[in-house]
Amino acid sequence: MAASAKFKQVLELITSKVGVDSANVETGVELSIIPDEFWEEIDDKIIDLEDDDIQLLDSAISDLSKDFQAGDMWTLMLLSKKLMDAKWTIESLQFGEHLESNSDELSIVSSKLWSFIQGLGGFDSFDDQKSRQLCDSVKDGMIYLIEAAIRDSDEELFEEIASFYFDIRNSDDIEGCSQELAVFCREQMDPNYIDELVESAIFVLREIYDVEENDIRDEDGGVSASLIAEQLTSLI
Repeated sequence: MAASAKFKQVLELITSKVGVDSANVETGVELSIIPDEFWEEIDDKIIDLEDDDIQLLDSAISDLSKDFQAGDMWTLMLLSKKLMDAKWTIESLQFGEHLESNSDELSIVSSKLWSFIQGLGGFDSFDDQKSRQLCDSVKDGMIYLIEAAIRDSDEELFEEIASFYFDIRNSDDIEGCSQELAVFCREQMDPNYIDELVESAIFVLREIYDVEENDIRDEDGGVSASLIAEQLTSLI
């Protein structure tokens, strides 16, 4: 199953139920630029659904919220973010059960990312498809961690998230994180992958958590881990 399949299936379920033409999108990036009017129309119509229809829709979305592949979590969370009112009417759109069941410590997320990278093969030269797969995994893992930190009001985890994703080449400075991952990123990974990883992390902050990019850059224009942690802490 393609990484985008879940969010497209959920969106099509919703639009068919409320009688709105579904958006022709293939990627999460395309999803992020759909005009607000589209989402507002869906929100307005969902509120008018009968209770039985809401329950059926909730159940159908819940059934789809299983067996996630890389990229499914972040695209579904982006969809949830766009449906500001609908997600409070249809509980399964919050994906709470899946988020909680996949909540891991940063050390485990780090190890999983290292295993994922090993499974993809060499990274000494840049490859677009491999980069997309890596970025999907990074966005998913980042969301699981941020949601866990919000749930537990864990300000220290916010700081570790910022340090890990925005300076992964030195992530072995974070207690418990994979030393092999950090060394590999420093010594064997094409720098373009690192740039893509950072852009993916910025995308998650901007599109899902409403963190403005200007608010996480220091006076020299660099990304600041402390400013990121400060912005994320405001979500608690």
